[in-house]
Amino acid sequence: MSDKREAKKAALRTHLLEATTQQICQKGVEEIRARDIAKHVGCAVGSLYTAFEDLDDLILHVNSQTLQKLDEALTKGRPDQASPQTCMEKLACDYLDFASTHYRLWTALFDHKWPEGKAVPQWHLDNQQKLFLQIAGPLKELLPKADQDHLLLEARTFFAAIHGIITLSLQERYAAVDKTILKQQIIKFTHLILSGLQTQEDLKP
Repeated sequence: MSDKREAKKAALRTHLLEATTQQICQKGVEEIRARDIAKHVGCAVGSLYTAFEDLDDLILHVNSQTLQKLDEALTKGRPDQASPQTCMEKLACDYLDFASTHYRLWTALFDHKWPEGKAVPQWHLDNQQKLFLQIAGPLKELLPKADQDHLLLEARTFFAAIHGIITLSLQERYAAVDKTILKQQIIKFTHLILSGLQTQEDLKP
């Protein structure tokens, strides 16, 4: 009986994750309601809380799946035996492609408000860390003297800069531009950042 219950619970979790992903894609994370998700799956609202802690936990699991898909997309797009500069440019452009293709799932990563004072689970933080490790890899070749903490700091700064440019453009705010032009600008901006980092590295004793 225990195995059957666990299998039933696992199936319910899968259905809830699929339904929530679909609803986010259609309406955005801000419109997600537990009652709507339960109705879509065909279960009672209370059943949702037997599969996940609460609605925030369910959305966090969807966001973690999105991070995994992003990690896979960035890994798949990485060119073999390319220079670190080419890798960084490709990462930035692939990030733009993922954000524009999966816009609402992508924005849910940043728009979902986790309850204040509640610790984010380590498994989700680990999935976030994979994104910065993707960037830190090529940076290691450019900054051989840097330790891991410094590489991750530079990776986070690079990500924040590229993310900001993409966010403003995709949301059609102050700096919205055509996607093809945006890619060209991202490549140019990436080159400028890396040139500055290499200059600093060359000046180190």
